[in-house]
Amino acid sequence: MKESHRPYDIISVIVIIGMLLLPSLLMIWHPNTDKDASGENRELAERPTLAHTPLNQFPAKYDQYFNDHFPFRDHFINQYFSFRLSNGQSPNSAVIIGKDNFLFSGKREKELYEGALEEPHQKMQAVVEELSKRHARLQQMGIQLYVVVAPTAFEVYPEYLPNNILRADSTATDLLCRKVKTQAPQIPFLYLKEYLTQHEARHRIDVDV
Repeated sequence: MKESHRPYDIISVIVIIGMLLLPSLLMIWHPNTDKDASGENRELAERPTLAHTPLNQFPAKYDQYFNDHFPFRDHFINQYFSFRLSNGQSPNSAVIIGKDNFLFSGKREKELYEGALEEPHQKMQAVVEELSKRHARLQQMGIQLYVVVAPTAFEVYPEYLPNNILRADSTATDLLCRKVKTQAPQIPFLYLKEYLTQHEARHRIDVDV
């Protein structure tokens, strides 16, 4: 009975060996000569050499090199991104996909909008005091200081946000604006949220890049 399974065993072994060797063979036949991944905003890992790499670091560095240069890597990444986007999911944790495929950037901006990002009172007070000092110093030099705060896209385009992202009653930005206006009213202070939201109602004010 054992001999009757030998052809299948041999085929299985050949298939397994072939699967193990295939990535290396493809790297020889279709080498990836790119040195940077423009879509990832970083440089790809270089192939390590034993002559210039400590032996204890060689396995990890070669693993990084292989992960950056394995065959059809860009194709697989693009397919993964397309699959995530088609399901309304962002392929990048730093980007949130809103309604009508509107993109919102940053975990920090989301936390600020939801009120989860809180700045200590002492830090806020230090900002107000520093602005007051600079305003007084520049006034003596005949220079007018203007403080302009630009809102995030979360504030300007809330209608495009996913339904599960809601604005807090008060954010760190709101607190800073109140502190500057009440404690340093001599400083010309402009928060552009109201201006931008008024113009956004008539036309999109973002720039496609």
